[in-house]
Formats: sequence, C-alpha cells, structure tokens
Amino acid sequence: MTRAAIEGLAELGGADAAFALALRVQLQGTRDFALETTLSALRRLGPDAEPALLPLITSQTAGPLLERLVNLLGDVGSRDCVPALAALSGETSAAVPAALTALRRLANRGVDVSAAGAALGRARQDPSQTVRGLAQATLKPQARVQDNGAGGEATEAR
Repeated sequence: MTRAAIEGLAELGGADAAFALALRVQLQGTRDFALETTLSALRRLGPDAEPALLPLITSQTAGPLLERLVNLLGDVGSRDCVPALAALSGETSAAVPAALTALRRLANRGVDVSAAGAALGRARQDPSQTVRGLAQATLKPQARVQDNGAGGEATEAR
C-alpha cells in the first residue's frame, strides 16, 4: 500500500478505512516505511479509528509501537477504550506511562475514565514517581468532569 493509498483511506473515512489501516499496522509494525502516514491517517479518522485500534493494544503488540497506539487512543478514544487502557496501566511494562497519559488526555477531553479507578488507585501506589504523578494527574481532571455534570452526573465528551 502506497502513501497515496493510505491518504485515500483517510479521505474515505469510516470504520472500514480504519480497519484497513489498523491491519496494515498489525502486519507491518515498525517495519512499515509509511508508519507515520498510517498513524496520521488513523488520527484523522478520529472516533472511527477506536474500534480498529483496540484489538491492537490488547494483542501481542509491544514496545514503542504499543506506546504510539496507546497515545493515539488518547487522542481519538472514548470511554470504550478506558478498560483496555486501565488494563495496560496495571501491567509492569514500558506502556504504563503511555496508558496513564492516554487516560489523562481522555479525562482532559471530558471522557469519563472512572472505569479505570481501581487501576489508577494502584498506580498511585507504584514505586515509580513518574507513574504515581501520572495517575494523580489523571484523577484530577476526572474529578472536575464529575463536578461539572448536571445533577451530579458525570459528563462525557466523545
């Protein structure tokens, strides 16, 4: 698939385009000469990319590619990706800071990340100061989202 084809899929939009692009990422990984173009195209697809990205972060993807996919979910995801990000934040891998950062970006966008509460609580007890700080920063925007809800209900931006 050429860069022009990748760009064409981004222009086409929709879930089918997102799954085609995600399949390219899954098959090519970091060996992909057009990885940046593919990730950029997925970002432009916005929320349509989320269902295609979720299987990639819950499979055997690891290392820098996993971190980049997690970061992408922080930009385009909804509350549907929170359980997968929470699961990653509970692991002992390099993806933990990326997962916590993605959760924080979701919370900053007004997405309800309360489903990650237990994982965030564990992360606040992590030996790593970085992980503890990210968990705390994620909890603060969530508290604002819940406080701003009508009638005490949490609000969500998708």
